[in-house]
Amino acid sequence: MERPLIDSRRSSPGGSRSAAARDSPPSALTIDRRGNAFKTGSNVQQAAALVDIAYDGEGLPESFLESPHFSEKASYYLVYNAAGPLWLATYAALLLLNFVEVPSWCLNNHEQYCGNPKEYWLGDVPYLPPNVFLVVELVIFLLLAAHILFPLLYAGPKLYQESPKDAISTGLLLLLGLDIIRQMLFWWTQFPVVEPQAVRLAPYLRVLIFLVSVKEMRDNLWTVVAVVPKFLDIFILGFVFLVFSSWLAYVLFEDTLQGRKEFPTFGITSLKMFILLTGSNNPDVWQTAYEQHRAYSLFFVLYLLLGLYFLTNLTLAVIFDSFKNQLGYARKAIEENKRRVLSRAFSFVDEQKRGFIDSDQLTALMNALNLYRAVPHIEKDDMRHIFLALDDSGDYKIQEDEFSDVCEAIGTKFIKLDEPPFLQIVAPGVFNSRAFTAVRDFVKDPRFDRYVMTSVLLANLVTVAIETTLDMENLPSQAIWQNIEYVFGWVYVLEALLKVSALGFCNYWRQGANRFDFLITWIILIGQTALILDPHQTVASKEWIRYLLIGRMLRLLRLLTYIERYRAIVNTFLKLVPAMGPLFGVLFGFLSLFTSLGIHLFGGLVYESNPLLKSTPLSDHKPYNFNDYSAGMVTLFNLLCQASWQDWMEGYAVLSGHRALARAFFLTFIALGTYLVMNVFVSFVMEAFTVEMELAAAEKKEEAWRSGGRLNLSVARHGANVRPESSPMERLMDKMFGEGEGDEDKDSADPGV
Repeated sequence: MERPLIDSRRSSPGGSRSAAARDSPPSALTIDRRGNAFKTGSNVQQAAALVDIAYDGEGLPESFLESPHFSEKASYYLVYNAAGPLWLATYAALLLLNFVEVPSWCLNNHEQYCGNPKEYWLGDVPYLPPNVFLVVELVIFLLLAAHILFPLLYAGPKLYQESPKDAISTGLLLLLGLDIIRQMLFWWTQFPVVEPQAVRLAPYLRVLIFLVSVKEMRDNLWTVVAVVPKFLDIFILGFVFLVFSSWLAYVLFEDTLQGRKEFPTFGITSLKMFILLTGSNNPDVWQTAYEQHRAYSLFFVLYLLLGLYFLTNLTLAVIFDSFKNQLGYARKAIEENKRRVLSRAFSFVDEQKRGFIDSDQLTALMNALNLYRAVPHIEKDDMRHIFLALDDSGDYKIQEDEFSDVCEAIGTKFIKLDEPPFLQIVAPGVFNSRAFTAVRDFVKDPRFDRYVMTSVLLANLVTVAIETTLDMENLPSQAIWQNIEYVFGWVYVLEALLKVSALGFCNYWRQGANRFDFLITWIILIGQTALILDPHQTVASKEWIRYLLIGRMLRLLRLLTYIERYRAIVNTFLKLVPAMGPLFGVLFGFLSLFTSLGIHLFGGLVYESNPLLKSTPLSDHKPYNFNDYSAGMVTLFNLLCQASWQDWMEGYAVLSGHRALARAFFLTFIALGTYLVMNVFVSFVMEAFTVEMELAAAEKKEEAWRSGGRLNLSVARHGANVRPESSPMERLMDKMFGEGEGDEDKDSADPGV
């Protein structure tokens, strides 16, 4: 079927509805409209809820789509999804535990944890006392268990056991629980178990549970893992190139000063040639040969051209090509799940199991969808014409494939209705009062963000600039401006409260910018409350509040979108930051695992009075160490930037006394981090910018098409609230990854969500 239900490309600016549609109350004032539909609704109402789920991109687990207890299981699943903010906070706290846990190497070695922070160059993150830490860890563990075991309610024990994800998550959770019990026995009962100085599994398990249990992290981790076979192919090619070049260098400079000084053995030659492949020791490593004879430079120049520029860029190309294909498979899996959900919805509408639905059933579905989508009221005669247009076969029946086309039109054309705000449910009198209605209209007006909050952000920017200048010059008036910054924090708290009250938390939380604002604002609120309770700033500092306010002002980047020459760059940044969030999570997990390993291998080795430290390159880089988690994360990030990473490697080889182990740690990290993980990031951004430029050109053509007055009469007649076929973010993703191997049958597939 080729014709959509509403054939129009007109959209309301910003995806907003008309005032009448926006203010009209939903047909059921309830927090969980879908859940109520599955619990007490008719088959048609359940079908409407399924259609809405399918085009929200949530999907439903395939395991219970055909279950006879589908309605009950779906209700549990929707409750599980509705608790998303709680699960998000749980995993954020889980990862934070690694930063506030006392490193195992220094628990009982000093009067205070890890000794003098200046002596050991520790990070600024405070540690929790072990007893307090165990209580916090136990609470987070219980919340974690609730998230991981909750699927038992909607999947059942049998299907739960058959799920690889659930099996792995449960196994990791069990290991974490055993590790916590071991710590509790030691600290609270002095039971003779392995002392805490031994390696704890918890720092590794927390990160692994985060990567496996959070769907977005798991999907992106699997995508990166699926790239590994292609990466191994190019890695083997690079390894052969390195071994051959190292052998050639070892033989070529065997009887020269270069050979005696830099390449005394084949092993050292291979190590230094690998470092040269990253550019970190260029040109120092071949300067001796160059001083002896200028012609020797030809060997190294050719090596760098083939290795650093050709082979490295070939690795980038291979990884990105494989990455695109894997994302194509992932998007195809989403489409398959959407088809299964729609098939289940069709079976609900087709109560007699005839294999088709008639005009009356279609009308009932359209009416039920008004609870979720801004579907216009359609007269009976018009519905008959629409029904005939949808009936490709001409048999006055809507088959399942034709039903999918109907849902596609509804899901992509019509704007999703807002969830009723909590205040509207619990206190409708207050919500509908004249005063609060004026407040709601003021907050919902696009001019509130565009002019009012932008003016506040600009004023905040000026204040920060003045305060920072006065602070650098140590002028006493700096304190006054710092207090003014403090006021801006409360202004942002008030803005968040107004928006949540007027829009409802679910509707507010849908926007990525609002999520960013909300998290920053809550941290500001906690910090400023701590300043009130602790005026001596022993816990919180006004400096931290200032940094958070500066982060809040990132919203000003949107002002650059009004300048055409910067529009594509800024739009790419604003669209990709949310899309790359899971990739950042995978990178964070990668760094975290190596940080935990680094603390166990090298923790406590870098300190001022260490006599071996002065003889190593680390004497100039003492703050970058593995003495605690925050310092280790910064150190590894610097290594990803290839900032003299060989100095850290050789320094820890000397300090630890295990040269082979230290080299294996750093070489593995560089090989995986630089050539695999970071290449995915770089290639993703490069391709995204190219595609964004193409989409910007396409949007100009679309605007020209709209200005020609081409508007479908049925839309104008019914006053439908339509939107573009897909959001800018979705169009960007579809264009980037819709043509990979995963979408090779794209012509026969449904359009992307």
